[in-house]
Parts: sequence; structure tokens; C-alpha cells
Amino acid sequence: MIVVKPWPFFAAVNIAFAKRHQHFCLSIEKSSYDSDCQNRPVSRSSCRWWALIVSYRGQPAVILQSKKRVNFATLVIAAGAWSGRLTRKLGLKVPLESERGYHVEFIEPSFMPKHPTVIAAAKFIATQMDGRLRCAGVVEFGGLEMPPSKAPIDFLKQQVQQIFPGLRYKRIETWQGHRPALTDSLPIIGRLPNRRNIVLAFGHHHVGLAAGARTGRIVANLVTGIEPELDMTPYRADRF
Repeated sequence: MIVVKPWPFFAAVNIAFAKRHQHFCLSIEKSSYDSDCQNRPVSRSSCRWWALIVSYRGQPAVILQSKKRVNFATLVIAAGAWSGRLTRKLGLKVPLESERGYHVEFIEPSFMPKHPTVIAAAKFIATQMDGRLRCAGVVEFGGLEMPPSKAPIDFLKQQVQQIFPGLRYKRIETWQGHRPALTDSLPIIGRLPNRRNIVLAFGHHHVGLAAGARTGRIVANLVTGIEPELDMTPYRADRF
């Protein structure tokens, strides 16, 4: 069994069919499957385009960039904003876009809010972290390839200064991430049309972490032949 992303989604999948099914999860965020087929984290940039889904002598398989072939009984594509590029290799085009979000983290701040705080007027959320204050927000449609923009970072810094004028800190760290967004604001969860051994799970917009465990349970049921308890029609991949 190969699991490549240590988040609630894959925890649920792992529990459901460990030791029962050979499966392969395509995931690009946080952790991924490296060229030596070891279950250890690798950098996102080193694994962004490494997989090609093929059929090898009648057996479904994934070919890694290292040319290594991995056969599978069931394939789960859960690669966030990159999932559309993988499904296009299988003939499925979906209107998936990246909602780029920006984070500004103030390291060793002079004070912290007592609770995560939504600053609606300033368009960001302030969250107390271990040794840092994270202020995150903004939605930018810029695709997967364009480098991070300077303007959203500057905007967040200005807003934080206005809301917390006395804030002092050791340094600032910034980063930008990709939220997988579909045009109808619903994720895709279910089997790939005409390929029942490929299951899709992506497009959760801003709530991927919150919806991950439930999505994982649904995917685990699909892989093990158990029908989900809810109507999956709104989440079908061929609804567009």
C-alpha cells in the first residue's frame, strides 16, 4: 500500500483499505511520491510533473519521471489545483482554477490575539501560531505557473499595520499557496467516467482541510465497493 499525503484525507483512506487493496494516490501538495518509490516527503517543485497514467500490458500503471512503473488496482487522484492537468491525460477536462492565497507571518511578534480573528474590513484572518502571527487572505486568479505577486503581500502588510499599529516582530516570512477552485464551488468526488478504477477527489476551494476526513471516508468506501451514504450526483466529474 502506498499513501503519499499525511493529511486527514489519506488517514481515512489508509484505515479503510490498508492491506486489502493495492492503490496509488497521486498527490502533489505537502508530500509526494518520490522517484525511488519511498514514502517520504519531497519538495513540491521536484515532483510537479512526474506522472503519466498508462496501461501496461493490460494492467493500469503510473510511469514516474524516473521511468519507474507502478501498477495499481485503484488510482486516487487528489492533487489539489494540479489535478486538472492529470485528468486531462485521461480525457477529462474540468474548469479547475487556482485561487492563489497569500500569507504574511510575523516571527516572534510582540503580542498575539487570543483567538483566530477575522478582520473582514481588511480582508485577512489573523491566527496565533507557535512563535509567530500568521495573517492570511486575498484571492488572486493567476494560475499555477506565474510567480507570487508583490502587490497582495504589500496589501496584507499595510492592513496589518493599520489593525495592529503597535506590532513589533523579529522578521517577516511570506508564502503563497493554491486553492483548487471549480466554477460551481463544489468539489469533484467520485469515479472517473468510464474508468471505475480511478477515483477523483479535488476542488475543495478554501475548506480542503475541514472536508478532508469526510472526503477520505467517501473515497475509501468507493475503493472498497461500499456505496456512500449520500447522493454523490452534485460531485460527479462529468457534471460540467
